[in-house]
Amino acid sequence: MGPTCDILNTGSELLLGRTLNRHGQWLGRRLTPLGVSIRRQVTLPDGDIIREELEHSLANADIVLVTGGLGPTSDDKTRDFATAVLGLPLTRDPVALDSLRQRFHARGRSLSEAQARQADLPDGALALPNPFGTAPGIWCGPAQTSPHRSRLLCLLPGPPSELRPMFNEHVLPALTRLFALEQPDESLAAFHFAGIGEGDLAALVEPGLPGDTGVEIGYCAHGTGCMELRLTGSGDSVARASSWVRQHLAAECFGEGETTLEQAVVRLLADQGQTVATAESCTGSLLASRITDVPGASDVFGHGFVSYANEAKSRWLGVAPEILTKYGSVSRETAAAMAEGALAASGSHHALALTGIAGPGGGTKDKPVGTLWIGLASRGRTTICSNHLFQNGRSMFKQIATTRALDMLRRRLATSIPRNR
Repeated sequence: MGPTCDILNTGSELLLGRTLNRHGQWLGRRLTPLGVSIRRQVTLPDGDIIREELEHSLANADIVLVTGGLGPTSDDKTRDFATAVLGLPLTRDPVALDSLRQRFHARGRSLSEAQARQADLPDGALALPNPFGTAPGIWCGPAQTSPHRSRLLCLLPGPPSELRPMFNEHVLPALTRLFALEQPDESLAAFHFAGIGEGDLAALVEPGLPGDTGVEIGYCAHGTGCMELRLTGSGDSVARASSWVRQHLAAECFGEGETTLEQAVVRLLADQGQTVATAESCTGSLLASRITDVPGASDVFGHGFVSYANEAKSRWLGVAPEILTKYGSVSRETAAAMAEGALAASGSHHALALTGIAGPGGGTKDKPVGTLWIGLASRGRTTICSNHLFQNGRSMFKQIATTRALDMLRRRLATSIPRNR
């Protein structure tokens, strides 16, 4: 049996629904493959309950990870509660304090006492560097937690942009050494799909996957309109099953592991030396945003047009007014004209266009809320369009619409002969 771990997520905003808590999922996906057993995950408001739960976790779990509450404001109390539970005085770490001074000096600001208290640590604890924020993490090893049967306590900042690099670079390597963590024989593989539902994916996988692989199959639908296929079992069995998926579902599968659809599309474009432009109406700039979230996207993406109004479609994309009058802004003809206009205006190799009715109003009998048209224009190839109906609410509509557009381009790229610019 590997070590047990409790995850305590602090912050009243998590319970009020003001902030979505993804820490437990993210941490679990990194710890459980190494044999760490997540004993429990708790979300706590700012207050004395943090001290109570710290005492309980330190008495029962080998590893206690606490997120949030390390900042300079009055509601950032995790540091103080941890110090009280451990029965240690707070001491100001000179290295952490100097790092804070340098960060504030670079901004042309002086360091206040409230900000400086972020360098206060339980006596003997280690400060974990935080290049993406002001509050350092805090590592309390067996020497600090000895009254609690040599547990390990680690306090991490709340923002994911700070927590994740700190955990990857400092916490996980230290845990691996301290508890001799290693990949167990049981393995997990994840394959990702777009434009296919759970039932349809199961109909492709289960009749064809050889029965002697001995793997456990799992499915998970994600909010962006993507599906995940999970294969778990021994290393050899997962390898055999994974080989079958790669061989038989290559056209449907856009990536493995942690790969996102936008990463897969950017990689395909880069491999083929090609570029894409976007023309968005109903999705605002979400499609362009997803593409540019990928490092290196500047090599394949140079133009994004947001043509929400019909006037913008005509002025910037060259959509003929008679097309808009005859067929409407949400139509095959308009989607095709938007894509072709973006292709011509940008000089890109491909252009994706989206026009639809995200809701909650604006629908008609012929074009209900949720109607979507996607156009894809490419140099030297026929413009193609696809029609969908996603009645999932405005926000989900935009996510799924951009997923379908990206997958439409991915499928075209996957069948293309590589060409230079």
